[in-house]
Amino acid sequence: MQHVTDCHVEPLEGRASEQERGGAREQILALAGMGCPNCANRIRNTLLRVRGVVDVEVDLPASLATVWYDPTTVQVPTLLDAVSLAGTSTMHRYLAVPLDAR
Repeated sequence: MQHVTDCHVEPLEGRASEQERGGAREQILALAGMGCPNCANRIRNTLLRVRGVVDVEVDLPASLATVWYDPTTVQVPTLLDAVSLAGTSTMHRYLAVPLDAR
């Protein structure tokens, strides 16, 4: 897969507090297809726009995302779909696999 390098993505601002995360479920996703910080921002931004997602941290070197979400509003398959869709408007292709639910 070819990686497009001229693809600047501004990260969405704001982080959830520990209190806001407290009532959320935590899901770790293994990510494929990320090649740069812009890819990480694109995936994070897309997940944050999903209704029910409280917060997202993407670890580019480890190819992992930690997603805090409200399970009464959104389910893991929707998170996986969101990651896949994150690159559809660009020449990127991302994949997520759930690793660990807490």
